Amino acid sequence: HVAPIDGAGSAAGGRPARAAVSVSERRIAACFEALLESAGFTIQPPPTQGPLTVDLWVTEASSGALRAARKLRRADPNCRIVVLGSPAEQWLPLGALTVEQKGGLSTMREALAHAISAKP
Repeated sequence: HVAPIDGAGSAAGGRPARAAVSVSERRIAACFEALLESAGFTIQPPPTQGPLTVDLWVTEASSGALRAARKLRRADPNCRIVVLGSPAEQWLPLGALTVEQKGGLSTMREALAHAISAKP
């Protein structure tokens, strides 16, 4: 059981907030998804082709993810990004929050709560 995070609720226009999780370790991805669902997000699978259209994206740090995050922020400057992995300077201009993988569930919860409550 994953304790809920207080409130994302809805996005612009009253539609449900959307999130995608692009994390290869299935157990970690499932934890992030459960936390986001508890906060009111609808989980969308990351697209294999085309643009990502979500309100919050959790991804692993990689050069491909960084390129995708830049495109995402250009398309939607209000989208929040949470990066799993070591903090890196190139993610800072995107306003991304970083989460250390070894931090555990409480670290995940704190990062998502901060990302949800942060002004994009």
